[in-house]
Amino acid sequence: MTLFVSENTLSRTEQTLADRRLFGLDAEHWEAFMSALDAPPRPLSRLERLFSEPSVFDAV
Repeated sequence: MTLFVSENTLSRTEQTLADRRLFGLDAEHWEAFMSALDAPPRPLSRLERLFSEPSVFDAV
């Protein structure tokens, strides 16, 4: 049963995401998209705090 569910879930996921792998943009939106990709990441204080805390994997 696990194999059945797993295979059907994968198949359904591929069908659902197939139309979301490719998309078209006009020139203005393409430039905005490329600018967003090229921009440096913004600081995320919660993520920085998470990385500064000890990991559960460090407590061995």
